[in-house]
Amino acid sequence: MDETIALFVSLGLIVIFISYTVLYYLIVVKKREDIQEGSITRSAVQTLEDLFKEQEMESIRSKLANLHQIASTKGIQEAGPLSIKKDEKLLIDEGEQLWKEWNAELGEAEPISDEQRQKDIELLKTTVSALEQLDKEHYNELEKEEVDMGKGMFYDSISRKLGRILKNKNWKELPFIQAEKLENEALGTVKHLEHDDFKETLKLMKVVGTFKDIVEIDPHTTLLVFTKTPLKFSLVEKVVLSFIAHSENSSITELQKLTGWKSSYLYQVIEDLEQRKIILKQENQLQAIGFMTKEERTNRHQKLHEIQLKKEEKENKVNQLQREQQAKMKAEQKEKELQQKLELERKQKELEDARLKAEIEAQSESMKIDVDEPVMESSTPELLEVQKREEIIQNIQQIFTNTMPLTGGIIILQALLYYINQGPYPNMQKIELLHYIDIMKERQIIYEEISYSGVDIYIFQDLMIDDEMKVALRHFVTHGEMDMEDLETATDWDTEHAKRVLKRFYDQKILQLNQRNHFYIPGLFNTN
Repeated sequence: MDETIALFVSLGLIVIFISYTVLYYLIVVKKREDIQEGSITRSAVQTLEDLFKEQEMESIRSKLANLHQIASTKGIQEAGPLSIKKDEKLLIDEGEQLWKEWNAELGEAEPISDEQRQKDIELLKTTVSALEQLDKEHYNELEKEEVDMGKGMFYDSISRKLGRILKNKNWKELPFIQAEKLENEALGTVKHLEHDDFKETLKLMKVVGTFKDIVEIDPHTTLLVFTKTPLKFSLVEKVVLSFIAHSENSSITELQKLTGWKSSYLYQVIEDLEQRKIILKQENQLQAIGFMTKEERTNRHQKLHEIQLKKEEKENKVNQLQREQQAKMKAEQKEKELQQKLELERKQKELEDARLKAEIEAQSESMKIDVDEPVMESSTPELLEVQKREEIIQNIQQIFTNTMPLTGGIIILQALLYYINQGPYPNMQKIELLHYIDIMKERQIIYEEISYSGVDIYIFQDLMIDDEMKVALRHFVTHGEMDMEDLETATDWDTEHAKRVLKRFYDQKILQLNQRNHFYIPGLFNTN
């Protein structure tokens, strides 16, 4: 009897041991499979830095694989008649025979024939081409990786700071938080953080497992999920969550008024969200765990607005600097062109004077009249024409000089014709004046001509009239005089923008303010 009991006990122990061994083996195999499947996401990739290192290693592995493939294919094509379709014994035999042929006449490396030399050259060219291609691909890829690595380092820096915020606030203990809530905290601690950089960093933080998922509720509300259980929301549930995220008063009554849903249907949706521990219902109010408060929303909007203003201010400074540089280059170019034209005119004048002097001398000789007599000097038609032209141009320049303190260097054609007719040329017509204006433009006495609505404007000082000033100039031509509100309405500029443009007029003494506090440009008025 005792022996029978001992036998059963032994058999039972053996069965238990075998069962334990099999169970242990299954657990170990399962664990190894899990480790292999999740090795990158759970162990190798813990930070963004690890992620980019892993990507770099993958690139190196890819290069080595390509090199091995090229070497293998080139070797098979060039070296011998091996075929992978033949059986193993035949391959071994052919390999042995090929090896004997290669080693049969080992000696000098110099090719034994022109045919062998040509074959070696072709093989060398093929090898060099393959290496150059690999080298080219490597450096092209390296250049891309350097750009990506720079962004990766920047995003990694942001992610570390975001991670510290999550840890300090204990937000990882929650099932989820609103991404904008995290951004609001980050805007106060991460320097130079912009909204687009924040969104890109969240994507990479999801890759390295900082949180499990990113769920978009609406274009302005996103949830960062920390639980392993995926969060799925229906369209109706997203409407409720979006209402809580943006409403000043998250009351059920207000939600029903906005949606028009029946009470039974609305309360069923709320109850489902409550059971999933997504929201809390307190009397008539709804709250969502991890969502932003009203104060946090206001604070975030203010911070983003300040960031946008600073960005616009920086862009304006850059644009202003570019305009100043362009204006400087334009002024230098004008000065250079002016000097060249003055030099050309000086030489032309010398030639013209020499020609006139020669004609006078020839006429004096033929008429037996002394060249030194001033009466004959002024009697030549060509000389009289030149003298008349220069006299008129000098009179116009004198008009410019006299009106300069008032106009700042701008005058319209009608006003210029009026001054000419009031002076020594009462019968001069517009077409004749335009002829002399063309000459003065060629000599750079008139720097620029601008025409708006049939009004010809001449700039006779080296003024700097940029594109924005020309826009304002056009409206001054149309309206005559304007106050600040008129200018803002006409140009769609804000007050600060309009003030900056008017200041450029003021600095060059082109603009004035009358007794009605209206701005006007004296040079645009016809004194007639």
